[in-house]
Amino acid sequence: MVEPPPPSNPLKKDDFGDWEPELHKLLIARGYEQPEMYCLADRVKGKYRQPYREEKDPEDQSTVNTIRVMVDGEPVAIGAYLPRLKAVVATPEDRIRYYVPKELREDAIKLSKKLRDAKSNA
Repeated sequence: MVEPPPPSNPLKKDDFGDWEPELHKLLIARGYEQPEMYCLADRVKGKYRQPYREEKDPEDQSTVNTIRVMVDGEPVAIGAYLPRLKAVVATPEDRIRYYVPKELREDAIKLSKKLRDAKSNA
């Protein structure tokens, strides 16, 4: 698995600039004549990694939508009992990961780092 460099334009989450063409050039240079057959882009939607959220109103909390623990014989929402376990409010972003042949993984990671560093220096 190889993570691409950050998008060229933060508003265009799928625009990685030269990343895919450069990755395909690397595959071709190593003898993979059809790079798109050996380079899988896996787009993982953020909706599959949603954080736990409990209902804000205690009256709306139930066993279905709130994790509770027993404290002194009373069920208490876990976020109220252990504040550091309160729900995460930021929704996760969609992610894209690239899968390449194992023998090219290190070179692909170096390419990603090189492009990431070039963007940060620009």
